[in-house]
Amino acid sequence: MLSQGYLLAQTTYSTYSIIGIGDYVDPAGPAAMGMGGLGISNASYSYLNNSNPALLYYNRAALFSAGIIAESKNISQNNFEAVSASSGNLSHLAMAFPLRRDKWSFSLGIQPYSTVNYAFVYNGLSPSSPSPNNSLILNEGSGGITALNFAVGGLVFKGLSVGIKGTYLFSGYEKEFSSTTDAPQPNYTATYLQRQSVNDLALGFGIAYKHKIGDYQLGLGLIYDLKTDAKGKKFESIEQVSITNSVSFSDTLSNDVDNVLNLPANIGFGISFGKPQNWMVGFDFKTQDWSNLQVPVTGSPQKFTVGRKYVFGGEFTPDAFDVRSYMKRITFRAGLTYEEKPYWLADTQIKEFGINFGWTLPIARFSGLDFGIMIGTRGTTDNNLVREDFFKVYFGATFNDNRWFIRPKFN
Repeated sequence: MLSQGYLLAQTTYSTYSIIGIGDYVDPAGPAAMGMGGLGISNASYSYLNNSNPALLYYNRAALFSAGIIAESKNISQNNFEAVSASSGNLSHLAMAFPLRRDKWSFSLGIQPYSTVNYAFVYNGLSPSSPSPNNSLILNEGSGGITALNFAVGGLVFKGLSVGIKGTYLFSGYEKEFSSTTDAPQPNYTATYLQRQSVNDLALGFGIAYKHKIGDYQLGLGLIYDLKTDAKGKKFESIEQVSITNSVSFSDTLSNDVDNVLNLPANIGFGISFGKPQNWMVGFDFKTQDWSNLQVPVTGSPQKFTVGRKYVFGGEFTPDAFDVRSYMKRITFRAGLTYEEKPYWLADTQIKEFGINFGWTLPIARFSGLDFGIMIGTRGTTDNNLVREDFFKVYFGATFNDNRWFIRPKFN
């Protein structure tokens, strides 16, 4: 056990990605993230809905979509100096095309399911001997689980649509914990390394209903991702290296041993109301019970709880069909998010709050450039925990083109 520690350096995509399988990634694309990720009951003809497969039929043309995310953070903890960190990552790569126009569509895409990205160093005293020695502690991790998604969705009768999504989870993450003591004899570095890989399939379903009320439209949506006991392999090793870089002790604790990660069911519902092609407001709620997740770690066991996310947002397009005014065809978005993370630390559930803004700039053939901004905070400095104040920027491009499925004619 270490005491009297102080932070030396910290650079992280998320400090809390040290916990469990890392930071769970919302599947929503850059356009939806301009509304906080709203998408269970609402969809658009101009961008791909990754949240509810039942709304895929909105994509009436062949579509290709790609996105990235960049982030800047200020990380603070009581009695430590605040530090800044920045990072970037892929948001998604996806394509979709209609199986039957205005009825059924198919999509295929790849995006992160979870991310692990942290690195921090601190100093402390080891009380294990009569004369305690300073120890330099390095804790770092990288990687994450990747999701390959394939989905089909469409209308079953007027207003009611259904969808099914398959997700192949693969790749993995690595975590390393090392301690270097400055004791005169011996002076060494002890390292614990953990690698976790995943290879398995997960399934999800969606249902949506649209009801016309004069010129307006009411939308309802429900998603359910099944609980998955994802198969994987675990590797663990310990090593002791002297100051001369010679290995004095090494042992493999687990050599690609089969194991299972208990990924919980994800349940969500949404409601939206608006005037099609003009404006829309909506609310989403999602919940996952992570309490049964078991992840091998050093030290005290990690505790997880129920995660919940609340999203309120909307969008507005002044006049989507005004060919004379480009500004009137721009879609503007805004949203609020409040999330109770499944992390339970020091008798505290970690919470996150965000304010979102976004817009889509239309380009040729119903395509667009999507922008999203999120300003928020995660965690707290109470109970010696960490608070992250962050600024995220989402950018995506969506290309819609019916010509992909038009048979060429020759004279």
